[in-house]
Amino acid sequence: MEEKGTWHRLRTAFRRRFGREADVLAHAPGRVNLIGEHTDYNGGHVLPVAVDRRLAVAAAPAPGRETLALALDLAEEDSFGPDEEAVAAAAGWRAYVRGAFALLRREGIEAPPALLAVSGRIPIASGLSSSAALTVALLAALSRLAGVQLDRRRLALLAQRVENEAVGVACGPMDPLVVACGRRDHALLIDCADLTLRHLPLGLAERGLCLAVVDSGVRRSLAETPYNQRRRECEEAARLLGLPSLHRATWADLERAGASLGGALRRRVRHFLSEEKRTVRAASLLEQARVEGLGPLLVQSHISLRDDFQVSSPELDLLVELSLAVPGVLGARLTGAGFGGCVLALARLDAIERFEARVLAPYRRRTGLSARLYVCQADDGLQVESLA
Repeated sequence: MEEKGTWHRLRTAFRRRFGREADVLAHAPGRVNLIGEHTDYNGGHVLPVAVDRRLAVAAAPAPGRETLALALDLAEEDSFGPDEEAVAAAAGWRAYVRGAFALLRREGIEAPPALLAVSGRIPIASGLSSSAALTVALLAALSRLAGVQLDRRRLALLAQRVENEAVGVACGPMDPLVVACGRRDHALLIDCADLTLRHLPLGLAERGLCLAVVDSGVRRSLAETPYNQRRRECEEAARLLGLPSLHRATWADLERAGASLGGALRRRVRHFLSEEKRTVRAASLLEQARVEGLGPLLVQSHISLRDDFQVSSPELDLLVELSLAVPGVLGARLTGAGFGGCVLALARLDAIERFEARVLAPYRRRTGLSARLYVCQADDGLQVESLA
C-alpha cells in the first residue's frame, strides 16, 4: 500500500513538472543478499532476495531533442542531449540515467529523448542496491518507449554494464539479476559462472520469521571505496594461481600456493572458498525447508568478510554484535559490498519489538549515527506498467 501512495505522488509530480501524464511506469525492488558476498564477480554462487521496498521510473517521450529527468526524492533535475559526451560529464544518479541512454544506443536500441521522474522507498547508498533498482527500471522504461521488449536477463546484464562502464563500479551480475528476476517469498540462487538461476522458497512469514535490515547510517559510493581494489585483488590471486577466475580455485590450490600469494591475497581466496561453501550449504537448507539453519552461516560469513575480505567497518561490526544479543535473532552479518550500508539479521517476528531498545538506541549512543530498521519480506522483481 505504501508503494501505491509513492507511485501516485510520482505520477502527480510528473504531471505537474511536465504538463502531461507518463506513458510508462517501471518499478523494481531493492535487494538483500542472504549470503554469497563478493563471490559474484568471481564466478561463484550468490543467494540474494528481492525485498519489498521499491523504486519507480515514470517515463514519456519528450517533445524535443533533450531528455529531462527529475529525481523527486533528491529534489534535483538533469537535462541532456543525445551526444555521448553527456555521459562523461555526469556523476551520481545522473550518470545512471545518461549511461542507460548511451548503452541502449550502442546496443542498437534508439530510446527517444524522454521525460523521466524517479522516486522510491529504497534508502540511497545504504547497501540495498538502489542503484540496480534504478538502472533496471530505467532500462525497462526506456526500452518500452523505444518499442522494444527486452527479456529480464538481458535487462539485468545491460544494467550491470551501465554500472561498470558509465558509473565506474566493477560490480558483478547479482544485484541486477535479482532486481529483474526476483520472486515473492523466494531467494534466487545464481551461479555467476554461467548465470543459471534457481528460485528457492523461503517460507519466512509462515515460520514467524523476517529479514531485519539495519541501516548503519554510514553512506558510501562504491566507486569511492576499496570495492574495485578488492576485485582487482581477486583477479590477481586467480592469475597467480594459474586460473581464469577464483571459481575454479580449490583449497588444494591455496595450500600449494603457500606464501607466494602474500597475506592479503591469501585471505581474499580463503574468503571466497569458505563463502562459496556456505552459500551452497544455505541453498541446500532452503531446499530442505530449513531456513532457520541459515543463522550460523550468516555469522560465519560476517567473520570472514570482516577478517579475510576486510570490507566491514566498526559500525557494521557493532550492529552485528548488538543484533546477535537480541533474543530471537538467529544470525546476522553485513549485507552488500560493505564499507558501510546495512546489516542483515534473520529474526523471529517477535524479536523486532526489541530492536529499538537493544540495537538502535545503543548504536546511536555509541556512534552518534542515526540507524534505521527495515523489516523486509521477499518480493517480486521488475514490473512494467503501460499507462497510456
